[in-house]
Amino acid sequence: MSAGGKPLFGGTIGKTIAGSKPWWPDATKPPAGAPNILVVLFDDVGFSDFGCYGSQIRTPAIDRLAAEGLRYSGFHTTAMCSTTRAALLTGRNHHSVGVGCLANFDSGYPGYRGKIAREAGTLAEMLRAHAYRNYMVGKWHVTPLTESGATGPFDGWPLGRGFDRFYGFLDAETDQYAPELVSDNAHIDPPGTHADGYHLTSDLIDQAIRFIGDHVADRPDLPWLTWVALGACHAPHQAPADIIKGYDATFAHGWDVEREQRLARQKAMGLVPPDTRMPARNDGVKAWVEHSDDEQRVFTRLQSAFAGMLDHADQHLARLVAFLDAAGVRDNTLIIVMSDNGASQEGGPLGFINAMGPYNLRPEPMAEKVRRIDDIGGPDTHTNFPHGWAMASNTPLRRYKQNTHGGGIRDPFIMSWPKGIAKGELRHQFVHACDSCRRCSISSASAHRRRSPAVRRCRSRARALRARLWTLLRRQNVSRNISRCLAIAASGTRDGRRSPSILPARLSRTTNGSCSISIAISPRPTISPKRSRSGSPR
Repeated sequence: MSAGGKPLFGGTIGKTIAGSKPWWPDATKPPAGAPNILVVLFDDVGFSDFGCYGSQIRTPAIDRLAAEGLRYSGFHTTAMCSTTRAALLTGRNHHSVGVGCLANFDSGYPGYRGKIAREAGTLAEMLRAHAYRNYMVGKWHVTPLTESGATGPFDGWPLGRGFDRFYGFLDAETDQYAPELVSDNAHIDPPGTHADGYHLTSDLIDQAIRFIGDHVADRPDLPWLTWVALGACHAPHQAPADIIKGYDATFAHGWDVEREQRLARQKAMGLVPPDTRMPARNDGVKAWVEHSDDEQRVFTRLQSAFAGMLDHADQHLARLVAFLDAAGVRDNTLIIVMSDNGASQEGGPLGFINAMGPYNLRPEPMAEKVRRIDDIGGPDTHTNFPHGWAMASNTPLRRYKQNTHGGGIRDPFIMSWPKGIAKGELRHQFVHACDSCRRCSISSASAHRRRSPAVRRCRSRARALRARLWTLLRRQNVSRNISRCLAIAASGTRDGRRSPSILPARLSRTTNGSCSISIAISPRPTISPKRSRSGSPR
């Protein structure tokens, strides 16, 4: 018998073929109307960086999705890459699933393993039980570095956590022109170079289109989840040179003016209250006018590289959405676009053309930055903008990624589903990264709670606990009074007095999505004893 009490084989096996009956299990069927799901997760993009959140950066594809769906002003993350991804993938608090900090190391403590705990189901695992096919491209970053080599172990890689196909990278960042790529469970060389016109963002979108195209051709009857976790806009900020240089004039006015302009647009859009005041500059950020002309030139180009990377990613996102339209699946596809945390302060006060230099005790004086200004965003750089521009990205919020201020934990969030949700609305309620998993499980959440391995394990523990309690009762020689105890529990009284009711172990789900078992012993209201017709108690 299976764990659910059903026979493992529903046919019969006799001594001959004539006396035998073959049997095939029923195929899992998706819920009626189950949508396809496309999650587009940007990296280190601040609250105000999308055009529809106040920026001058060109993001028409994202803006269109916002106009066709919902835009949220109160979306909260966990201020860092791995932690937010763990919350997004599981729908649970990141500490409770073993990723309380970056996945690059295992601290030796349960909440900080750097790897999603096995008992925490991922969205892909949840949806698989409802006939979804699950595909992922891009950044994973919930596997420790010690487990990301060619020999694994692979249980914490995407294919070990519910995804059917994976193409991307496992670490926090990678070079956009020479990425460290993984296909399914194997490390591979990138298919091109900068000289060939290769860029990782384009490659990732190509792979997403391929996965979805293969799915539509082979199993159009089944829904799919495609998780697109772009490297944009985590450092290194790399994009085609013509896009980068096209932003120099846009940002030549500096971060102070940029902040004011973004806040004015946000007020006009209704994203923030009309009386919102701009906070003071973050600690360590100087006024733009206090920097020299050379510094301003370099800082502007570094910001242009960030903007160019986001612009470039939006152009390729437009290709993906256009493919969904051409394939006839757009109307029933839920698209979510968001960022994992606020813009990063890791560029420091002066930014970098080669952010790896300091790790090798190699300084980068301003004169060298000026000399290499046209290299910014190219294949021989690891660029990151100064924290003044990160401050502008997070307008009107204080501080940055890594900080639990608004600038670290408030991010843009857009949701579009032509067939299923409203269009062009702005929502201000509190939303957390944990909620996204539940949103994606709209059509299968109730069934998942019945079927998921974590819930089955909890129910098994509940049965074991009930059996143990029964054994304890027998050892205390009260088995002969069981019937009387149950009667007392049912009536709530004993000799006219209130008595606790002994309830069976109950399976419940905590606020962070985990399972718990409780034995409820709760007082019941006193029930008056029945009286005879004469008025005296029976």
